[in-house]
Amino acid sequence: MDAFVKCIAEDDFNVCPECHGFRIFLQPLVSSQCSQDIVLETIKRCLPTTDLQKAKMIFLPVLHLSHWSVYCINLGQSRVDVLDSLNYTSNNEVTWDTYHSPMGQILMERLSATLSLAAPCKFPQFANWRRVPIRVPFQNNICDSGIFSMKFIEFYDGEGHGSLHTTIDPDRSKEMRAEMLQYLAFHTANKVHAPPELLQFHIGEFHPSFHPLFY
Repeated sequence: MDAFVKCIAEDDFNVCPECHGFRIFLQPLVSSQCSQDIVLETIKRCLPTTDLQKAKMIFLPVLHLSHWSVYCINLGQSRVDVLDSLNYTSNNEVTWDTYHSPMGQILMERLSATLSLAAPCKFPQFANWRRVPIRVPFQNNICDSGIFSMKFIEFYDGEGHGSLHTTIDPDRSKEMRAEMLQYLAFHTANKVHAPPELLQFHIGEFHPSFHPLFY
């Protein structure tokens, strides 16, 4: 996930520079239990060099209890959108509220406070913004939350009630994993040179989709 965030942030700058800064991608470390100083330095490294006040969305991938979800601070809608691929209605032990409410409140309080230190007066205080579950496709396999979260970060637009500018087929999780492996292995942000035997799998350049929202 850390590598994916770095790659998509680089694509945001190189592929569509006129839109760079509309989306801010934070490293997963920001949602961890590290000290505020470590989180603060991580946030500073993630912030674009553009005018921060033009940002529309801040994406934070969150790993909690071995499950990935995405918190999107939707600055344009003054809310926190939660994109989670787990179907809680089929799980009698855990509900969306029991999973996200206590954890999400603590996480947003900490992020809002630390972001205000990283970029004073650039972002509103969002600790008490309502957290909204966004309707997204559900994973079929217990281990698919990571790949789904990557797709959410890549394609979520945040407009209106929020939607994904792609179709995610839960039955294609193996194919999505292979596509993501190709993306990460051959991305220019990956400074490790691929061994010659892997070059046969390089099927061309791949960049995330950039949507009309950002133009």
